[in-house]
Amino acid sequence: HFDIEKSRDGQTWNVIGQQTAAGNSNELLSYQFVDAEKNNATLYYRLNQVDNDGLQKFYGPISPLCESIIHLNGKTIPNPSNNEFWLQISSAEQQKFTYILRDVNGSKIMENSADLLPGSNLFPIRETIPSGMYFIVIQTENGQQQVIKHIRN
Repeated sequence: HFDIEKSRDGQTWNVIGQQTAAGNSNELLSYQFVDAEKNNATLYYRLNQVDNDGLQKFYGPISPLCESIIHLNGKTIPNPSNNEFWLQISSAEQQKFTYILRDVNGSKIMENSADLLPGSNLFPIRETIPSGMYFIVIQTENGQQQVIKHIRN
């Protein structure tokens, strides 16, 4: 059989599942296990193969990267605005980010860096800008990017 083990620190392991092995086979076999716990923390997994004679062999550990699942959720409020507005960004993790306000020609109006905390974050945009359409480019330190369209009345 195979024991599926999980760790939060890479040192202390807990068995979270077990799969019956097919025994000796000359065919490629696939096994699957889904960890039902929803957690954005860094987790480590390893596989313990236990043979019929009791011998054990460990595979791993691995730490799956789930950044593709964690998305930024940014918007401006109010949008459209008459003057000042807020940049609201929801993030699943703490990280540094940069945001750049650009006009429709791509010219940089302003740039700022800040820290995102898990949850909803608000950043005031107090730049005086003429009426028109603008784009705010958000880029996190782990490579996530989002572009938000903002209208100034």
